[in-house]
Amino acid sequence: MNIETLTKLEQQFHEFPVVRAVEADVREEEIEDAERAVGFTFHPDYRLFLQKFGGAMVGAYPIFGLRQAEVMGDDMWSVVEMTRHFRAQRWPGADSSYIISMDGFGNPIGIFSDGTVRMYDHDSRESITLSTGFEEFLLKICLK
Repeated sequence: MNIETLTKLEQQFHEFPVVRAVEADVREEEIEDAERAVGFTFHPDYRLFLQKFGGAMVGAYPIFGLRQAEVMGDDMWSVVEMTRHFRAQRWPGADSSYIISMDGFGNPIGIFSDGTVRMYDHDSRESITLSTGFEEFLLKICLK
């Protein structure tokens, strides 16, 4: 992830501290445990986001992680739990990705093995590619 994107994130979190996880320092072992739990190696930019920020609301989007941000609530903040949730409900694409976010209508947003960020829209019954990678997703969708 480039320095400009990290700076934008840090500025947002400085201005609105409740949108970022309070305890952000995520250990490498925790990330590896989460990767095993979801069955994927995390995209490098998402991994860096986890290490630096833990989890957060970025713009209007929750970015699920390994730490809870105050504004995210008690049951919708963990990348592992949200991935399990959508897999248990048999959402298309949930078995082929790890769920990092959700849109305002309850549609899961995941990162796939090719790095693309996609959403499955339950109304149109389509998989929609939102970006070619996590950083682009943040810049294009969240940090407008």
